[in-house]
Amino acid sequence: MSAGTPLDAPFPPVAVGDRVRITRTLVNPCPLPAGMTGTVEWVDNWRQDLHRRIAVRLDDGRCIMLLPGDPFRLIIE
Repeated sequence: MSAGTPLDAPFPPVAVGDRVRITRTLVNPCPLPAGMTGTVEWVDNWRQDLHRRIAVRLDDGRCIMLLPGDPFRLIIE
């Protein structure tokens, strides 16, 4: 996640089509090592706290849902 754009910001830190990188290992529900990359497929309704989710299709084919507090950053190419 870029500094200054936390998931609790009033606007989403990413847009559909953006590339993201996981910056620390995620272990729930299955291990996802740091360094994995993927593409944002959709961003939920950002105006409601309970709906702040980011769907990512990882390059290995898995899909994950990023939630507030999950360690990721936007890849700027």
